[in-house]
Amino acid sequence: MEPIKLEYRYTEDVAVQASMEITRSLSKSYTIIPWLGAVLTVMAVVRFAITGDTSGYAVLPFFLGIFFMMVPRMGIRKIRRHFRMNPMANKPLTWHIDESGLRNETEGAETRFDWDNVVKAVERKAGFILFMQARLGYWLPKEAFQGEQQMEAFRGLIRDKGLSLKGKA
Repeated sequence: MEPIKLEYRYTEDVAVQASMEITRSLSKSYTIIPWLGAVLTVMAVVRFAITGDTSGYAVLPFFLGIFFMMVPRMGIRKIRRHFRMNPMANKPLTWHIDESGLRNETEGAETRFDWDNVVKAVERKAGFILFMQARLGYWLPKEAFQGEQQMEAFRGLIRDKGLSLKGKA
């Protein structure tokens, strides 16, 4: 098999997308929390419309609902703040993938992984996540692949290494 080489710039948008996709693959509650907030807010508004009650019991669900709806936005804001402090920010990132393992490199840093270190592989709509630990994943955006043929070769390599590719394309 021909080695797979992925090249992309580690931008703020890539960092946000990677963090959000990894979080979504680990926790379904992260996507449920904003909906819970919307329900709480609507219930508080309906209660106010029906009863005119402005006591703490009526106002608290409203503000709690607003807070829950803002959780994803607060997470994105935190990711962006951490990105600005990251020494890899806006630098090119290259992955080399073959039967022997994976290697990523950027200016002044290189990391190598054997396939034995990959505990889980997940395919998302916009990319792949390779987990080296239960909660430590590396994001490989699909846009970095040179086409469907290269992505299919990557999927095949994952299967050849005895990993199942979870998730959906």
